[in-house]
Formats: sequence, C-alpha cells, structure tokens
Amino acid sequence: MSSNLNWSGGRRLARRALGATAVAALAVAAAVVAQPAAAAETPQSIWTTTAASKASVDLADASSVELGTAFTATADGVVSGVKFWKTADNKGTHVGSLWTSAGARLSKATFVNETTSGWQTVKFATPVKVTKGASYVASYLAPRGKYAYTQSFTGTSASPSLTIPSTNVGRYAYGTGSFPKSTYKSTNYWVDVLFTPTTTTTAPAPAPTTTAPAPTPTATTAPAPTPTPTATTAPAPTPTPTATTAPAPTPTPTATTAPAPAPTTTPGTAVGTARPGPTTTGVPAGTTLKASGGFTVTTANTVIDGMDISGAVYINAPGVVIKNSRIHGSGSGTGVQTSGSGSVTIFDSEIYGFENAIGFDSWKAYRVNVHSNTGDGVKFGSDVVLQDSWIHDLKPGAGAHADGGQVQYGVVNLVIRHNVIDLSTTSSANAALFIAPDLGGSTNGPVTVDNNYLAGGNYTVFCVDGNNGQYFIGNISFTNNTFGRGAAYGPVRVNVPVTWTNNTWADNGSAITL
Repeated sequence: MSSNLNWSGGRRLARRALGATAVAALAVAAAVVAQPAAAAETPQSIWTTTAASKASVDLADASSVELGTAFTATADGVVSGVKFWKTADNKGTHVGSLWTSAGARLSKATFVNETTSGWQTVKFATPVKVTKGASYVASYLAPRGKYAYTQSFTGTSASPSLTIPSTNVGRYAYGTGSFPKSTYKSTNYWVDVLFTPTTTTTAPAPAPTTTAPAPTPTATTAPAPTPTPTATTAPAPTPTPTATTAPAPTPTPTATTAPAPAPTTTPGTAVGTARPGPTTTGVPAGTTLKASGGFTVTTANTVIDGMDISGAVYINAPGVVIKNSRIHGSGSGTGVQTSGSGSVTIFDSEIYGFENAIGFDSWKAYRVNVHSNTGDGVKFGSDVVLQDSWIHDLKPGAGAHADGGQVQYGVVNLVIRHNVIDLSTTSSANAALFIAPDLGGSTNGPVTVDNNYLAGGNYTVFCVDGNNGQYFIGNISFTNNTFGRGAAYGPVRVNVPVTWTNNTWADNGSAITL
C-alpha cells in the first residue's frame, strides 16, 4: 500500500512511537541435489505455540498499526503464510504481509475465520521464495490497535532455519499497511511465519558428500528461487559452463554479454530533449521479447535484455542492467526491487501492474514507462536516478493515496530529472512527488528535482519534514520544473528549506512561488 499516513488538512500524519533439520545425504549422487521438503513436513516457526501466552495488551492504543517481526533465513525456502498472537480486544480485519528488509512487500493475505484470541494463521495464495542469508519482516495490520506485546524482549528463534535479532526484533509503522521499520524499547509484537526449507542443510556428518561424483555441479541449481530467468553466468561457481546451460528453457534472455564493462554498452544516459511519453519511453518499437516468469538476480553485472517478464525481479547483486524489457505484475509487490548490495540500471523498459514499479535504494531508470500500479509509481531511496521517464495513469487500490514518486525515509544522492510525472487522470492521487522522511532518519541529501513536468494530486509537490518535525532531509532543490493545473489544494506545499528556482506553470509560463 502506498500510503502509511492519514491525510488531514493537506498532510498525512504519522502517529506516536509505540511503546532444518538437515537431510541425511548418503552416498547417492542424487542426494546432493537440493530438493523441496517433503509435502508432509510441518512448517517451521520462530515462536513456540506458548511463547506469547504471557504477552501484555496495549489497551490504550487503538490506532491502526502494522506490527512485525524481523528475521533472517539461514536456508533457502518458502514462506507460505503469517501468524500473529491475537488478544480478545484486537478487533477488525487483519492482513498479513511479508516484506524484504528494504521495505518491498512480497505478498499479503487477509486473515479469515479468526478465533477470539490466540495464534491466528493465514496462508498466501502462492508461497514466497526466500533466500539464505537474506533478511525479511513478517507483519500484520492491527486496524484498531490493542495488540499483544512484550517490552524489553530478549530471546532466540525456535526455528533451526530462521534467526532473529538479539534486540529490537519487533517492528511497527502507524497507518494502514506500510512497511514496519521503527522499533521501540526492544518490544516484540509476536508475529510469526510458516517456513519450509527447500534445500538441504549442511549437517556436520553428511558434509563430505559434497565431494561425490561428477554430478556435484548440479548443486549450483540450489537457489530454487531463481532457476530459469537468472541464468547468471556468474564467475562464482567454477563450473559455470554447465550452470549457464542448465536452465534450458530461457538461457538467452539473460545473456550476460560482458563482465564488468557490460553496463557501459547499454544506451546512453545523456538527458533527452524530447518530452517523455509514449514514443520516447518503454520498449523500443520492433523489439522481440521472450517470455519469462519473475526471478532473482544473484550475479554481479548480469544483463537482462529483450524479456517479457511476468512477475517481480529481485536484484541481489551489484551492476545489474535491465533493458528493452517489459515487466508486469498482478497488483502487488514491487516490480524491480533492490536489496543488500544489489544495484540496477533500467533502460527503455515498461513496468506496470505492481503495487510499486521500482524501489528502493541503488537504482537508476532511463526512459522507463511506469503506469497502472495499485500503489505508487516508484519508491525513491538513496543513490537513485529517475530520468527521461513517464509515470502516469496509476490505479490505486482501496484506501491508497497514490504518489508518482515517494520518499519516506532519509535519503542521499537522489536525482529526479527530465521526467513527466502526471497524476492528473489518477483517482485518489496524493502527489506527483511526495518527500517526507516520516520513517527517519535525517540526512543532508542532496535531492535534485530538475526540469520535470509535474501534475495532479492534492498538492502536486509535497515536501515536508518527517514525523511532524522529527526528521529532515537537507539540500533539496527544485529547479526548472513546469506544473500542470488541477491539483486539489495547489501546486506545492513545502515546510522545510529548499532551493526553489524557475518553477513555472506549464500553460502560461508564469512563476510559481513558495
């Protein structure tokens, strides 16, 4: 959901802070191939069935809040659902979610047939693949508060495949379903997952079986989440020749044309002269696309070219390039999302049908056509460039307040240059650009917004402090931008120091002043 804050008098307000088993591998070559856990295997969870039985209840807090548990997977696997400990006073419709540590929602589902209290469980329509070593947050929305909690919590995970932070395992965010990032006095809010490992774990005794006969190179297929599309010709596994031929269905789409220099062979990044729109953004006419499902990129400098991707692309490696491709979803998640050391540059592509098209840190997009998302156009983070791109015609879901581009935490090195961000035809549009670091912390920027056409929303540009004066972004500049008419309250609302130069109405060229 794009909005985690309630609109009130032109501002969405942030609330106060609240308080494997290893598989035995005998001397059989096939035994070293990673296999899904048996269908009858009981999913693992972080908390035991009785762990939350003595939790406190915050009866004083009736605000809508997203509550979560942070965890790290120590094995590849799938999360099939979310659980939470319910108190009798925790009423309303609860929605469970799974997020990356960077704040990208991977899946969500609504709890049904709840009991009055105790553990409540919901399963996702499709289990979500998680990666060994990656961190996630499982959460649920408590729309009327009065949730279970344990303050000053210290403990460990009951799952052999999931670990939790030693402190501050619980996360929260006030609002109607935004990423829970904040912590408070090491409080645990008793949220859990259903996790099933999909690869064998390296138990001490069977470890020598990795020296088994020739088939051992098939161990490189272990990362089940990314078999076909991420035909990564990575230098990591020495038998890369066999690894690249393994995904027979689609080896060519991810043609990694060159190692490190590959990104420099892609189209240029010079600022365009034509107005971004249907003829200057998206997949170039005449491009032949090859169909693929969503996937995860784990090899540095991978180049993805000429693909029609149905599903999200997760970027877990640096220097990735996506070009001349179409990426589309079914209304949730983020189309292209980075995490950890991942970084990506996107050229001449179209992204639509997700909750958000691109997020969060370390991405660049040139001549990208973004539309038909149910939340926001893009999520801006640090070390980000959006240039010569077209964001338009979003389709916000129920309760969403769509932003063309959104900043919700302190960022550095953000450039938004020569784009058309037009929400004039988007219902429930909040802002073409929303910059408010409500999730913290404070940074010195810089944030550069230059030579864009901006239109639509309540305020077309909404640039304020975070969490009602707690957080700030410095060195924000708006220069040479033109504005369309029709915003509900006006072209701009700013309550922080910015550089504001030569920003005008598009129809008559008259100056817009603060």
